[in-house]
Amino acid sequence: MPKMPATFYTPFTYIVKLSKMSCDWKTAYKKNRVKIVKGLANPDEVAGLLFQSEIFNDEMHETVKVKNEKDFRPFKLLDTSNKELAKGLAPYVLAVEEGDNKTEPKEWPPSVDQEKVMLNDPVIKIKDTKSPLFIHEYGQEYVYTIQSERRGKVFIINNVNFKGPMQDRPASIMDAENLTKLFEELHFTVLRKDDLTSQDMKSFLCEEAKQLDKENCAECAILIIMSHGSGTKVYGVDCLPVELKSLTDCFSSENCKSLHGKPRLVFVQACRSYDKSDVTEKFKQMTTEPHDEMDAEPSKIEVKENKSPKCTFPDHPSADFLIAYATPEGTKAWLHNDVGSWFMNAIVWTFKYHAHEEELHHLLIRVNRLVGKGSTLKKEMTVAEVKSNLRKKFFFFPGIHSKIPTLF
Repeated sequence: MPKMPATFYTPFTYIVKLSKMSCDWKTAYKKNRVKIVKGLANPDEVAGLLFQSEIFNDEMHETVKVKNEKDFRPFKLLDTSNKELAKGLAPYVLAVEEGDNKTEPKEWPPSVDQEKVMLNDPVIKIKDTKSPLFIHEYGQEYVYTIQSERRGKVFIINNVNFKGPMQDRPASIMDAENLTKLFEELHFTVLRKDDLTSQDMKSFLCEEAKQLDKENCAECAILIIMSHGSGTKVYGVDCLPVELKSLTDCFSSENCKSLHGKPRLVFVQACRSYDKSDVTEKFKQMTTEPHDEMDAEPSKIEVKENKSPKCTFPDHPSADFLIAYATPEGTKAWLHNDVGSWFMNAIVWTFKYHAHEEELHHLLIRVNRLVGKGSTLKKEMTVAEVKSNLRKKFFFFPGIHSKIPTLF
């Protein structure tokens, strides 16, 4: 098979070097046809090379080049392919299938070996600005503007060591490190705080919101909270609860005017159960085998919460927020002592391998699918929960900065 241009598909220059493969590539092609078509970044160039190599005749070449149908040319390219081309594409088709299996483990949480492989992989970035995976959404009015060299800030609150009856959460340290690396590769500035009290959590976020207003350059703000929780509350290391809303309100349009109309994403790893029996045992009472632990409260501790003032900004105070929880309200969230939490680990896996090609809501469906595969030794399961008030599509566009490219 003739050598294909690098613009055909990012990993293609490697794939064409693969030798004969005795696999069912036809099944893989049928299953992944849409993804394969999207991977044809420059169908004109590919069709031209196939014509020069006498794999395409004049009619096939002209079919792909039909004017006013440029968006459909990748489909035309494959539809006009003969058997020789189809067989030549077999390694590429199988590589797409293999990539999907790698990026979505069949079991969750993943094994330690799978986790190591994932952590060594970089975030996949968009390299061809004319790729159909990118150009049709970038810069559109219905898509949030995410294009600066630094998109905004990610605030990570990671509560691990608790001063009271609550169990420590050492597995969360892995999550914090992995999330920091992920979002730095996605072009965000990451600020991480460990072991904050309930009051310190509020103070930290309110101060950072003021700083965002001073800088007035963030395109997006992301808040990640990892702690014990109950219902609508999360806990400081002083074992006192704080309403999640009082934390997210720091970034409302009224309290942080520079974020008006901009996306604010919140990811919460914490139990949301109200059951007093959801008490996690102390480490000394646990087995030494890998296990999953609850992010739950040992008892109900009620404190008075200050009510947020009514918003006078012209937008609804919840506009442009997306809050993703590790588990639905009233249920437990889980961490694995070897690979971190089910939810945050799923975010790292999914965003690393798919943020270059999928919108945020679609990414979170993948996250939920992974979390839903999890099962503890006692066969307990959960799913993630997403509450979105975003008013536009959200893409991370990894690898792309500043000017909106033109396709034609």
